[in-house]
Amino acid sequence: MYTIFCAILPAFLVIAAGAIVEKRQIMPQNTAYALSAFALNIAIPCLTFHIMSTAPLDKMTQWSWWAGILSVQTGFYIVYYFLARLRGRDTGEAVISSLSVSFANVGFVGLPVIMNIYGDNNDALTVAGLVMVAANTLPVISQMTLMVWSRKKKKRPEQKKAHLHTKLWNFFKQYILGNSVLMSTVLGIAVAASGIHIWDALDKGIAMIGYTAPVCMLFTMGFSMRENIATAIARHSIHFLQQLWICTLRLVVLPLLTLFIMMNLGIDPLWVAVTCIVSATGSAIFVSALAQIYQAVPGQASMTIAVTNLLSLFSLSGMLMILQHLGYLSL
Repeated sequence: MYTIFCAILPAFLVIAAGAIVEKRQIMPQNTAYALSAFALNIAIPCLTFHIMSTAPLDKMTQWSWWAGILSVQTGFYIVYYFLARLRGRDTGEAVISSLSVSFANVGFVGLPVIMNIYGDNNDALTVAGLVMVAANTLPVISQMTLMVWSRKKKKRPEQKKAHLHTKLWNFFKQYILGNSVLMSTVLGIAVAASGIHIWDALDKGIAMIGYTAPVCMLFTMGFSMRENIATAIARHSIHFLQQLWICTLRLVVLPLLTLFIMMNLGIDPLWVAVTCIVSATGSAIFVSALAQIYQAVPGQASMTIAVTNLLSLFSLSGMLMILQHLGYLSL
């Protein structure tokens, strides 16, 4: 138990450091935004490119794994969305709630935890990178739904005169080309598939930038934690039973469902372990940003981010214990 706790504690110590720095006002208030922008647009893309460009191509074509991870994430999202709509929630709240329970904090907590547990194990990093790619399908679905909902709410219908190819190009430009993590992954896979050798000095430089991502992400999360809680309090969004329900689904039900599905697909133990560890993290910070942009229960989203990520210390510990007991992990 002590070994397991020590395996994930460093990540939460960095989060705590960020919270202390923010509390003491040692750094400017826009630090969280600046670090997030750096991590999401530069550091994580560099890291995913480095991981994918150096990974064997056969590691990326585990079709049973792709079917498992996409079905459990997307299926959970869709089911929760329709249940929320049946309960009378509007589209905005249903989307944010569904994203909160299904979109794991892969980049900001999952990847640093995997790097801490597995070190320089390239196979583990490859799986973590692919989980990040698979998880990106959920924000695309959510943002498209929220855009339509926002237009209807503001009584600004879409322009019907736009040609189909224009709409397709706008979609591609915004959700594909504009997704730096996805594009860096695709570029990395293309390099690996073509057999192109990247100049060693350049590859090391990209890797150096990429490996700053875990610390930046964890520190940023701690830095913005108090702000998320303050936002929730200001908007009177602390609903105990609702948060308990979301936390149970996000931190218990979905990780166990992921483990069950992965175990029954005959997937490599390492792939099962990494996927399940990442699935036991809290809700992704992006959920809060999306809620703020479209004014869809931002207070509730902020509280969910704070609570689920704080409690993920226990869900991650529990998942590591289960994986170790089943023989999928050795610490």
